[in-house]
Amino acid sequence: MAVIVGSATLVQGDTRREDPGMYLYRGVAFGHPDYANALQGMAVPYGLNGGHSDPEAHNTGSYNSIYTSWSMSRGVADYHANKGKQPGVVLMKKFMLHETVPSPDEHHELEVLVPGIVRGADVQRPLGRGTPTAY
Repeated sequence: MAVIVGSATLVQGDTRREDPGMYLYRGVAFGHPDYANALQGMAVPYGLNGGHSDPEAHNTGSYNSIYTSWSMSRGVADYHANKGKQPGVVLMKKFMLHETVPSPDEHHELEVLVPGIVRGADVQRPLGRGTPTAY
């Protein structure tokens, strides 16, 4: 029997576990509180020490959480990177499915939440103006 969760396949009775990676993007505007970390390829959640762990609350604006917001859409990340007075940066990193938390995605950004500090992301300039939604 196979159970499919997102793009992961876990086969009962089989020791094989597939957890394919996916590239996610995070747009960080110039002037954003985490901009200095983003320049170093890092993303640090506002609520790292004592924040909530409610994906719905995070998605609807309560950012004092253990998560940072990422998107499967490069265009959405470009949009967020361009919200400042000067262009910001886009972080790109490959994550395994088990390293992420699904988002309710109320804003249609193809948002995916990542708990804890992220290190080692590629730092890029926005490719264009971007779009506020992925659709």
